[in-house]
Amino acid sequence: MSRVCTGFCRRGSSAVIGAAVLLVGSGARAEDPSYTIHTALTGAFAETIDFGDAPVRHDVVMFYEHTLGLFPRIDLQSGAYINGGLPHLADYNAHMARCLNDILGAIPDPEWDGYAVIDYESWTPWWSDTTRRYREATVADLRRGNPEWTDDELGSNAERIYELHARRILEGTIQLGRALRPKARWGYWAYPKGRHANVEGTQWLWDACDAFYPSVYMLNYLVPESETPGLGEQRYSTYIESAFNGNLGYARQIAGEAKPVLAFAWPRYGSLNENQWLRLRLLEPHHLQIMLFGPYFWNADGVIVWDNIPQPGLADVFQSYVTGTMAPEIEHIHDYVVEQDRLAEEQRVPEDVNSDGDVDTADLSYVIQHYGTDDALADINGDGIVDTIDLTLVQRAIIG
Repeated sequence: MSRVCTGFCRRGSSAVIGAAVLLVGSGARAEDPSYTIHTALTGAFAETIDFGDAPVRHDVVMFYEHTLGLFPRIDLQSGAYINGGLPHLADYNAHMARCLNDILGAIPDPEWDGYAVIDYESWTPWWSDTTRRYREATVADLRRGNPEWTDDELGSNAERIYELHARRILEGTIQLGRALRPKARWGYWAYPKGRHANVEGTQWLWDACDAFYPSVYMLNYLVPESETPGLGEQRYSTYIESAFNGNLGYARQIAGEAKPVLAFAWPRYGSLNENQWLRLRLLEPHHLQIMLFGPYFWNADGVIVWDNIPQPGLADVFQSYVTGTMAPEIEHIHDYVVEQDRLAEEQRVPEDVNSDGDVDTADLSYVIQHYGTDDALADINGDGIVDTIDLTLVQRAIIG
């Protein structure tokens, strides 16, 4: 299925997401929409939120740095070093032992096949990308232990040691998750970011992940149009470039067709220095639609709605927002996607397995790889088994 983005409509209004772009989707059937909406609400009152009959999936488990293992980090308030504070000082075995217990506790069903998202934000595993605080602390610790090193030796060794141990922690954590719950789709929240396209040595993390969860949070980009007319649209292009072309676009690039990409959406405005009052404001309908529906046109497989609801008052406000604004929008998006999937299926050439517009050796290769299975795409004639008949049909289509 092709998704052409020239804009999209919302009950009598139109919002242009970006320049026209052709994207390839999965060609999913109507009963399994090619774009789905999920929730990952957290906080003491998260379970009280009711989406009614809106087609929302509750199949996301979130792990945070304080609920998974013993990630080394420097506490922002106290400055205390937790589990060594720095990757190279961490007790790796203690971290992994705690991770094992935390994963089994959070996902007791070994057959669970939802989305497992690790939200770790204190540092990133690449020296050039991580925060200055961790670079300086690493250099300072290594300087104390190796006073004979020159500045050049210190700099190069600090980078090497930091990345070696940071990789071991992040890679080992997700590998443990995949071993314990192999049917889950494991990945790190907000990875990748668009800027990671310019960072060297990232492939190991992309290979380790089963899915990608880039952020399309509006944060400091957009503000309510109703109270700040004009300012929001001035920031609009910057938001699209960073969140969609950057974060989401790069995620889709590295995921290819094999791994799902689900964008994380937080339906609130961020905190601006000049507008601190925006911190807990829920998105206006126009901006909510962009956040929930926009990823569809960047070929995401879905969107995950996140929010923290720690108090009953916030739960009441959020429930009203869900009932009056978000749930109807989700229903509208779902209906649109199902209809587009139906139209695409009617126009689909079965032999064009990857829906790229051509029947070629790539399609034949896919059928060969799934020979003997019941893979729906490779089963060209729909008889429930991929066999020589399906191979022959693709070969004939190639020859013409």
